[in-house]
Parts: sequence; structure tokens; C-alpha cells
Amino acid sequence: MSKSARDRVLSAAASLSYVPHGAARMLVTRRSDAVAFVVCEQEEKLFFDPFFATVLKGVHSVVAASRRQLVFAVVASEADRDQLVRYAAGGHLDAAVFLSAHAGETAPARLRDRGVPVVLAGRHPDGVGEGLPHADTDKPHRRTGRDRAPPAPGPPLPRDHHGAAGHGEHDDRLEG
Repeated sequence: MSKSARDRVLSAAASLSYVPHGAARMLVTRRSDAVAFVVCEQEEKLFFDPFFATVLKGVHSVVAASRRQLVFAVVASEADRDQLVRYAAGGHLDAAVFLSAHAGETAPARLRDRGVPVVLAGRHPDGVGEGLPHADTDKPHRRTGRDRAPPAPGPPLPRDHHGAAGHGEHDDRLEG
């Protein structure tokens, strides 16, 4: 196509506010441009604890800057887990970020096994998401693993903490 023909087509598309059809585009690109933010908690806790909103805000800013859509999912039951896996297997997700995975959580590995890139936000309990990358939500020096840095000098941190027992963040906060 000549440059002048291309310019006329683009001009016409802009004047009509044309947007490519998402499903047709997905067939060609094999991308959905959607990233899931998956919280593995009961809704009561999710909407009560401000920690979740803070992490959601940070994830959203990164995903939005990459011109992708953030899809929010709550996995509080086996039915929720199965629904998320079916949704991802249908090609609707390019990646997933999991927060607050509890011991025995299988969804991260199930998505990975279906070819969806997965990142765990925060430290995960042993046996959950082994081999998956994770980004620590509390301590930047742990963004690639469970290595511990020496404690910072100064007075001990307050003993107030968030998070459920058995979560890495909970244990970290109790340790100071």
C-alpha cells in the first residue's frame, strides 16, 4: 500500500473513531492485553484490610502504563479457582499477579501450566507456586527470593501487623 493510501485510510479511521475489534485482534496477535490481579482471600477480609487496596493501586498503575487492562478476580473457593483457570485457558489473560496465596493454593501453578505467566506478590507459603517469580510487597531487598538482609539499624519496628498467620508478610512483621 502506498504511503498516501495508508494516510487516507488512517485519517478515515480516526474521523470515524474506529477501534479494532478486540476478539478479531486477539485471533491475530494471540494476546488479550489483560492482566489479572488475583486475591486469594474471602471478600470480607479483602474489603476490610487496606493493604489489598494499596497493592491493587500499585499493580494497576504499572499495568495501565503498559496500556493493558487490569482484570480483578477473587479466589475464595474451589469454584472461584476453577472459573479463573477456565477463563485464563480461554486466552483471556496475558499474565496474572497473585496476592495473599494461602498454603495449598493451586491456581498459580494451574495457570502457569496453561502457559499464562504468573507472578506472586508477597512471599508465599512453602509449596505454593514453587519456581514462580515473586515480588515482595513489603521489603524491596526480597523482590527476587527469600533471602534475608540484615535488620536496619535503629529502634525495633512496632509489633502491629497485618496479614494472616502463615503468610510471609505476617511472619516478617512479627519478627520486626
